[in-house]
Amino acid sequence: MEFHENIKGKKTGKEMCHALYDFLMKLNIEEKTQALIQVFKEENLLDKVNEYRQIWDAIVDIMDQIAEVINEDKIDSEVFGRILKSGFEEYELGLIPPAIDQILVSSVQRIRSHDIKALYIVGVNDGVFPGAIADEGILTDLERESLRENGLELAKDTKSLAF
Repeated sequence: MEFHENIKGKKTGKEMCHALYDFLMKLNIEEKTQALIQVFKEENLLDKVNEYRQIWDAIVDIMDQIAEVINEDKIDSEVFGRILKSGFEEYELGLIPPAIDQILVSSVQRIRSHDIKALYIVGVNDGVFPGAIADEGILTDLERESLRENGLELAKDTKSLAF
């Protein structure tokens, strides 16, 4: 309840960040994170150690950036929440791969990796991947047909050029 009271109404960016930081300290989030890191160290889960360290650092870094950028400008808790959420969404953790040589399995739409030495794509053929580029111009034939039905006169489309 105290946190809610501390961010109620319009406050400066610094005040909002200080209130959130104080709230996290009261919940012992930093100590709990450090305890988890210690457990991961003991279990030799070094990738988790690195990840959890970066998560805490990211939280503090994002709050520092908000406090610096918003500074003395007054915002309400809803705007602060959106800014904080946006900061978390954009923050990227620099995780070290678990091994020097690794295989990444993903869909083409989701793959975003750097420094790939070799790429093997299963189940594709020419014309399907990458997709064939149609030389229709800016408007597709369907868009041209829709405009024509609405009374607009256009140059010939690829269908009428073929016949």
